[in-house]
Amino acid sequence: GDSVSNGNGGAAAVNGGKVDANTAIAKVLALSELDEHAAILNLARGSGAEITAASPIAAMRKAYLKLSLVIHPDRNAGNSDATRAFQGLAMAFERLSQPELYMDEEDAGRGKKGKKAKRIARSNLGCKRTRVRCPRCSVPWSESSVEGNPDYYYNFLMNGLKQYCCSTCLFEFGCMTAVHVCPFCTQDFEYSPQDYHRKIVCGNSGCDREFGFYEFVTSDRVITDLKRTVKESLERRAKTVEQKRRREKSSARRGVGAGVDLEEAFSLGLTDCCPRCGESMSEFPGEAEQRQHLRECTDSAKHAKHATKKKTKQATADAAAATADTQLDAQSEATWRMLGGNTEQLWMLTEGALTKQCEDTGIATEGLSKEEMIASIAMNSGDGVLRLGGGGSKAPGGVAASGPRKRRKMTSASLPSNYEQMSLQELKSVLAAHGAVSKATCKADILTEIGDELMEGDGQLRIGGGKAKPIVVSDDDDDDDDSNYSDDEPIFVPKKRKKTHGL
Repeated sequence: GDSVSNGNGGAAAVNGGKVDANTAIAKVLALSELDEHAAILNLARGSGAEITAASPIAAMRKAYLKLSLVIHPDRNAGNSDATRAFQGLAMAFERLSQPELYMDEEDAGRGKKGKKAKRIARSNLGCKRTRVRCPRCSVPWSESSVEGNPDYYYNFLMNGLKQYCCSTCLFEFGCMTAVHVCPFCTQDFEYSPQDYHRKIVCGNSGCDREFGFYEFVTSDRVITDLKRTVKESLERRAKTVEQKRRREKSSARRGVGAGVDLEEAFSLGLTDCCPRCGESMSEFPGEAEQRQHLRECTDSAKHAKHATKKKTKQATADAAAATADTQLDAQSEATWRMLGGNTEQLWMLTEGALTKQCEDTGIATEGLSKEEMIASIAMNSGDGVLRLGGGGSKAPGGVAASGPRKRRKMTSASLPSNYEQMSLQELKSVLAAHGAVSKATCKADILTEIGDELMEGDGQLRIGGGKAKPIVVSDDDDDDDDSNYSDDEPIFVPKKRKKTHGL
């Protein structure tokens, strides 16, 4: 295919020659009028496989993002049709990736089109229990009775809800890090949790057979337990991530690790590996031997080889970290959807998952914090249902309008169970998901506001009447605190009661 250029290095495949973004916008609008959703995404497929209704979600999303960079209203301010074209592109992506939302569109009461709720159950006709391999040792997962995994664990893995350990190498992996094998051509293919309730083709050369993913019967009790455990797991992971962020912030303030001279550290015997050639000196622990080695280490070929090895190792580590982040993003999104996918629970999503939601809804994320991304998505949802391509609550160009936020009531179900232990920044994200903006500047005041709202809405009788007084909160763990802290210490410090004597 030929390409469309937007003047900023972006390109999308279009029939017949190199044309500008205005032509791409016109083509998208024309295809939108004909409801040619696959044809719209194929404008951006380049030399890749053709996009069809059976293509993997990952392939659809790549085409969507590629073309959105060309026709986005922010990049085409002089074209009045850019907004409509972008909305047409977003609608095409949503129609193909989530067709279940548009089944039986004709509403008998209104005769209008509208989204329908997802089906609770589906058929397993044409579905396979696809092979899943460990990404480290390539051993098939959960195919023997020795592992003792129930069949429905396959559902949880493929939905992105849980990660499991390989019984051979004990490596933990999820659906985004596992190796997925096509049941027909036995080659690897790219999988997304959103593909689980669809029938797809693997996209490998010469293989065009459609298949779905088997859904095993799961009892209501198991589902109830799963909802509780995945939410608890998500909250623990969020706490761990926040602890790591605060440690990194504290280390940066103190300058820990900055300006370390590796050669000096080696010469003082603090490290065993030569920073120039990579040779280990663990057998010669004396500082004199290491200083002598450093003076004689002048082989430029060895230095270059070691530098290349370090780069490769760092690239591998970065790729592994990125893959792990992708898995956590998918897991947080799957958990959020399983628990209802409500706007007031957007705090569950990781920053990566929020960025993906913003990209899919056309919201520019550059320079936005997690709190700001949540607020933008919440404004776009309006009635609690996320919409692609804009809708009435967004300004042209995909940027959230600056109108009033829809306030959503805080309840024990919509709040994290460990919100008292959250940092100030995390609490602001929780407030943003509920459409609330607090004027408080410290964690204690925000917790008091949340407590007041919960007390007003829980319907419980208070002895003595009136509002119950909120619990006093210690504010010594704010983000600006530079002291060491223990995460096991309670956040709430209850007031001491006066001693009373019995009659």
